[in-house]
Amino acid sequence: MEKKMLLLGAVLVVVGLCSSAALAIQPMGPPMAGLKQGQFSVGVEYGYSETDVELSESGMSETLEGVKTNIFVANLGYGFTDKIEGFIRLGGAQADVKDSDFDIDFNGDMQFAFGLGAKATLAQDGDLTWGTLFQIGWIQTEDEFEPDVTGEIDTYEILIAAGPTYKMEGWSLYGGPFLQYINGDFDVKYPGGKDSIDVEEESEFGGYIGAQVDIAENTLLNVEYQITGDAWAIGTGIVWKF
Repeated sequence: MEKKMLLLGAVLVVVGLCSSAALAIQPMGPPMAGLKQGQFSVGVEYGYSETDVELSESGMSETLEGVKTNIFVANLGYGFTDKIEGFIRLGGAQADVKDSDFDIDFNGDMQFAFGLGAKATLAQDGDLTWGTLFQIGWIQTEDEFEPDVTGEIDTYEILIAAGPTYKMEGWSLYGGPFLQYINGDFDVKYPGGKDSIDVEEESEFGGYIGAQVDIAENTLLNVEYQITGDAWAIGTGIVWKF
């Protein structure tokens, strides 16, 4: 099997098997703790992103442009202290890709997505709060995408952000820079051999801005926009505190 075909196979593995948050920027929300000690929150989130992904194997590399991903997750949070909260995400995601260079027009199925993270308040001065957040998401899966050809994937995304949140009457404005790191291994097995292919995000730095609106007592709506040099995303979600 030629190297070009292996790279093409990797593309199909990425889109068909990795249709998850691992190849997308996930919603983040305000970079600060928003729960009091002992308080819980539950929410639903949606994110849409377009991402360029670099494929590399044995010194060769190709770029897959415009991987479109939809993410639907439930979010459960808990306040460990008034300044530190943690959360987990469970749900699914789906990816589409159209690439004329590879002659691909692919609509991926919904796949399982999982993640966790934490937020911390660092300083507060009146209505202005400075904080940070950390989150990670990953998948592991195996499937056959061609006759006698299987792909096994182990990939993850780490995201760290920091910035201000400014509280106004009935709503807040938030945002800041973030560092994104995506890495994974794809083992492609075919008759007579096996290849390991690395997949990583082309850009690692970005920024985001969003708004959080009080729509009812202990009920918040988030809307945000994120961007890197090779990706952009929009996200929204509703959170209930109790």
